Amino acid sequence: MKEPIVTSPDNLSPVDAPPGLPALAAALSAGLGQDLTAAAIHPLQDAAHKAEVADATLKYRVSLPGEAPGFLLVSGAGNPDMMGRAVRNIALCRAQLSAAVAAPVLPPLTDGVVAGRHFALWSARPDFLAGGRVLRVIRRRQYTGRICDWLVALAAETRKKANTETVSGDLGTIAGDAGLPDAIRGTAHQALDRLRAGTWVPEHCFQHGDFWSGNVLRPLRGEAVPFHVIDWAGLSAEGYPFIDMARMLMSLRSPARVATRHVAALQEVMACSREDSLAYVLAALGHTGQRLEHFPPDRYRALVGQVCGFMKAL
Repeated sequence: MKEPIVTSPDNLSPVDAPPGLPALAAALSAGLGQDLTAAAIHPLQDAAHKAEVADATLKYRVSLPGEAPGFLLVSGAGNPDMMGRAVRNIALCRAQLSAAVAAPVLPPLTDGVVAGRHFALWSARPDFLAGGRVLRVIRRRQYTGRICDWLVALAAETRKKANTETVSGDLGTIAGDAGLPDAIRGTAHQALDRLRAGTWVPEHCFQHGDFWSGNVLRPLRGEAVPFHVIDWAGLSAEGYPFIDMARMLMSLRSPARVATRHVAALQEVMACSREDSLAYVLAALGHTGQRLEHFPPDRYRALVGQVCGFMKAL
C-alpha cells in the first residue's frame, strides 16, 4: 500500500495542487453555459485540507442559478482521473442497461478537467439516511426491497460466462493470504477445487464495487425513479454477483430472514447454490485484494471477515 502524499504550498505541482475556486467556476461556467463565480462554490468536509491524502476526493456544494444546488466532486492528487473513470462507467451502464435498470444510475450535469484533475457536477439529492433514528428505520424498510430487486435485475441483464483464469486468480488471492483466518482460506481452496473440477461454472456481471447506503440517494419530489446510485469509479464490467448485495444488506442492518430472501432471489437468477454465492463473494474480495491502492490491508482483511461471516450466517 502506498503511503499518503503529504503536500505543502511550496512543493505542489499543478496536478497535486487542489484547483482554485476561480478555476473551478470558470470550468463549470463553460460546461453548464451559465455564469458562475467562485462565491457560488462552497467547500465541504474540510476540502481545503484533502491534499494531504493522495486519493482523497474534494467535495463542494455549488449554488446554481434558479436550480437545486449542485454537488461537485474533484479527483484527488493520487488519482486525478478518478471522477473521469466514474463518468465513463456511468455512460457505460446507461448505454448497456435497459431504461428501467439504468434509471438509478445518476449522470452528471457536466464534467471536465481543471488543473490536471477530473471533476464532475451532479444536481444534489437528499441523503438516503438523513434524519433521526425513526426515519432511518422507516427508510431501511422502504428501500431494502427496491435496492435488492434492482441488483437482481442488474445481474440478470449483465451476466456472462466468466473467465476461469480470472476467477482462479481472484480466489487464489484469498487462499494465499496468510493474514486471513484458516477457515476463510479453506473455503477459497474448496471453491478453487470446484472451479477446476467444473462443478462450479461461474459468471461475471456488473459490480458497483462500493455498494452501501452512503452511495444511495433519495429522489427529488416528482422524479420517476425509486433511488439514485452514485460513486461509480469502482465499477467492474466483469465483476461478481452477491458482493454488492451482501455489503448493502450489511449496511442496512437487514435481519437474517430479509437478507436470506434477497440473496435467494439472486441465487435463482444466477442459477447457483448457497455454496456458489459464497465462492462469488470470496472471488470478489480477492479481486479487491489485488487492487488495494491506498486502502489499508488490515481494514481489507476485516472486511473479508465481516462479509464472509454475514454470508455464512444466512
